[in-house]
Amino acid sequence: MEGGSVIVSRTDSLGDLVLTLPLATFLKWLGCKEVTFLIRREFFPLARLFEGIDQVISPEDFLKNKDLGKADAIIHVFPKFRLAYESLKKGIKERIGTSRRWYHLFFCNRLVPLSRKGSKLHEAQLNIKLVADLYSLPVPDLKEIFNMYRWKEPKVEIPILPGKPFFIVHPLSRGSAPRWSLKNFIDLTLHLRKRFKVLVTGSAEEGEILKKSGFFEKTGAMDLTGKLDIVQLFALIKESEGIVSNSTGPLHIAATLGKRAVGIYASRKPFHPSRWGPIGPNAVALTGRDSCFVRCSKEECSCIQMIKPDDVESVIL
Repeated sequence: MEGGSVIVSRTDSLGDLVLTLPLATFLKWLGCKEVTFLIRREFFPLARLFEGIDQVISPEDFLKNKDLGKADAIIHVFPKFRLAYESLKKGIKERIGTSRRWYHLFFCNRLVPLSRKGSKLHEAQLNIKLVADLYSLPVPDLKEIFNMYRWKEPKVEIPILPGKPFFIVHPLSRGSAPRWSLKNFIDLTLHLRKRFKVLVTGSAEEGEILKKSGFFEKTGAMDLTGKLDIVQLFALIKESEGIVSNSTGPLHIAATLGKRAVGIYASRKPFHPSRWGPIGPNAVALTGRDSCFVRCSKEECSCIQMIKPDDVESVIL
């Protein structure tokens, strides 16, 4: 890979992408000349804000265009059968992936014995381990990984930016992890409004859920759901005092910017903060228990509801 071009394949959610960005910095340190991220098209603008990324490509274009996405190496951080097969068809010389996927035995020629499920490492460390192990290099600690985040200055205007200090509340998520209840978020928002202007972010769909719950009527918080693109959201977070959220992409963005990033987490695997917590000097992950082995559903996780709004407020203030 040294001196060559590398593709990093990570086609899942925003939070996963943010935790994979330090790998771009790591690859540059190894001497890679060009780093391309193979990601969902909606995340292109955010990836272009990161200094270590030279190009971006979507999985659809990678699969359809036989001349697009050729490189010296590809790292399958998020394993996908079709992408692994296509990388072989394109003749990419080094095809790196975990040995835990059976199809990688046929489509990859550099296998790393990496099990995410049983590992004690953070997700960001596991992403780098896919490459570090090939070169017998140590995996960086989380402080070192935080220092690998190299953001460019966003050139964008935010439609609504309050004058006084503001805090962001991001109550909903895409369902990849257990969620704190809306009632708890409402109570917390009422407390935060005594000190901050509170802005609520999320998708337009999430905004409709919040409106139906009476969230904005009860809290008086400013509704920015569905009103920001991803770069505007980044810029808003950069100007804020911080954010409180479940395990989400915006939480991870805030942490990498050194903001107060308070994450609310279930303590059971695989959702626990040791694996998915925000990375940064002002980041905090709260759990209801030190550990939990109850097999509850994502929507009805009892341990995450043990966290009280007062507990979260004390961490923020």
